[in-house]
Amino acid sequence: MEFYPDIAYNKAKRRKFFILFAITMVCMLGLLSIMIVNDPKSLTVFLFMFVILVLLILLPSVLKSYPVNGKPIIEIGDKQIIYHGKYVVELKDIVGFKCNVLHPCTSRIPAEMIDELTEVGNHLTEEIRFGDVDLIIKGEKKNETLYATVIDCVGAAQALVDFGVKDYTLYVYYKKQVIDPKHKFTRTLKDDEKIDKLSKKERIKQLL
Repeated sequence: MEFYPDIAYNKAKRRKFFILFAITMVCMLGLLSIMIVNDPKSLTVFLFMFVILVLLILLPSVLKSYPVNGKPIIEIGDKQIIYHGKYVVELKDIVGFKCNVLHPCTSRIPAEMIDELTEVGNHLTEEIRFGDVDLIIKGEKKNETLYATVIDCVGAAQALVDFGVKDYTLYVYYKKQVIDPKHKFTRTLKDDEKIDKLSKKERIKQLL
């Protein structure tokens, strides 16, 4: 089974990041130019140069967090899971996962937002839900997290449970409002069924 990014969402995030990045770089380069003219050997000049270098180094990794190439972010097979096309994980390596469902509320009143999120939490499987499915895996010294934001996060969470992952956390949120829904994922596959053989229609049918 494959789960894909929301390209429109990622493009919007990239655009916002580029704007903030450009503004930050212009301001820092302007201040750096003034400092070089006044005192080219000051420690502050070197600190500004270091910060600018760090920002440039981090730029590719930030862009990778919002892919727009249309390739699947999560691929779940019978014996292994692939995150971002390069992290191959087996069941024995998985500690659990975090599923955070993003639901843009129509109201801006906190109490009404909680009610709306609660209603969504009570009917999670009735439609495709956008959000994060972060896989927690064993590391050499401590657990590591593989982050992923996909169009169908509830479907991905169900597929992980079908794969054999038992421990997870599930939240529905919007901005600062978060609820812990009552929904529980249970294994829907029979012993002789294969995860990667299920069609989207069959998966939605099982979720319902």
